[in-house]
Amino acid sequence: MADGAQSPPAPPGTVERIVDRVRVVPMPKLAVTRAEAAQALSVHVSLVDGLIRSGDLPSFTIGSARRIPVEGLRDYIAARLRAASY
Repeated sequence: MADGAQSPPAPPGTVERIVDRVRVVPMPKLAVTRAEAAQALSVHVSLVDGLIRSGDLPSFTIGSARRIPVEGLRDYIAARLRAASY
C-alpha cells in the first residue's frame, strides 16, 4: 500500500489494532476456559467440571491450562436439545 493510502475497514464485530502499519484482526476463539464455558452455559464452574469428568463435555490441556472447544459446547447443547425433544 502506498504511503497515505487507507486500508479497508475491519469486518464488523472485530477489534482493529495497527502494529507497525500492519493490521492485526483477531481470530474468533476456538476454545474457552472453564469459567468462560460456565458463563456461556449460565451454570457454575463446578457443573462444567462435572461435565468434563463425565465425558459429556470435551476438553484438553495446553500445559496446565484446561480448555473446552467452542464446538464441544455447541455439540453438548445440541445433544441436550435432542434429548429434551422426546
